[in-house]
Amino acid sequence: MKRNHIQILALIATMICCACSNEVGLDELKAAPKLVLYCFPNVDNDTTIISLTASRPMYQNSLMVSSNDMYGVRDAHITYTVNGEKQTVFFTEEKTDLMPPRSYYVIGHHQVGDHVRIEASVEGLPSVQAETVIPDMPFIHEVKQVMIHRDNQNFRQFQVTIADNPNADDFYAIRLEMESSNDSIITITTATINTDDEPALKAGGSIDDLLDDENTFYGQFYIFNDDTFNDNRYTLHLNVNEHDIFHANMDADDATRKVHVKLYKITPAYFRFIKSINDQTNYELGEYGLAPTSPTFNQVDGGLGVVGGFNMTEHVMTITQNDLSNSNDK
Repeated sequence: MKRNHIQILALIATMICCACSNEVGLDELKAAPKLVLYCFPNVDNDTTIISLTASRPMYQNSLMVSSNDMYGVRDAHITYTVNGEKQTVFFTEEKTDLMPPRSYYVIGHHQVGDHVRIEASVEGLPSVQAETVIPDMPFIHEVKQVMIHRDNQNFRQFQVTIADNPNADDFYAIRLEMESSNDSIITITTATINTDDEPALKAGGSIDDLLDDENTFYGQFYIFNDDTFNDNRYTLHLNVNEHDIFHANMDADDATRKVHVKLYKITPAYFRFIKSINDQTNYELGEYGLAPTSPTFNQVDGGLGVVGGFNMTEHVMTITQNDLSNSNDK
């Protein structure tokens, strides 16, 4: 559970930086300061962090946000409701294991279908509001694995079969985390997935495909939707370099790893916001006039940021080095 909090903290930190870059849109950045709101309510965590900062007009500083400004604003009035019922909002001035300094937070578990609404105001700035709904729990039917060989490298392909509602437009993300141990110390790393064999993870139609650029996903958080699915099941083909699995952590005791397959169902706003960050990374050539730049998606009325709900399920399996034979040469 603490790992999920850490991932959310990293996400919020990146969001603040992205919201303060010129990718948001020059008109917005030259406007008066605005509140920047980020919150990602979910079923897993019993503490929901609310990040509330203030933007700075671009003409005041070459950097929109200083290191001090990246801390939350004080003395904000925040209303957090779940299905219309107000929740108590707390504030911490100091950094804790679960949240950065000057953070607002709510304690309590969310349920599938909860409607979350946040309203925030600070003296001297326009008030903001945003809302989201906690999605259904995603489902993993099974996980298989085969070994493939290409470009003089061995890849372990994780074939993850997931459930999907063909009558709904659903948005997902997947992560593969590798757990190794040395005595009593457990190390968990997030795997980089080679997406060559998975159409759902390809940035189809972008100029990057034409230029054969790498398809980069922020924080190894691999988002996709069900546009290419034709049934109520779909199998993802996720390639991970075998060397990265077993040799990235040289302190591990043996050649055994636990693989945590994490499947997320995320809201459309959450998906579009992460996609906008991915697009900024993948469109690096835009500054040279070879590719378009993509503005950061904004969902907060009156300000900047996003409030996006998610749900997650996890499948854990144990693998060992050399437990698979090469099954496919490419």
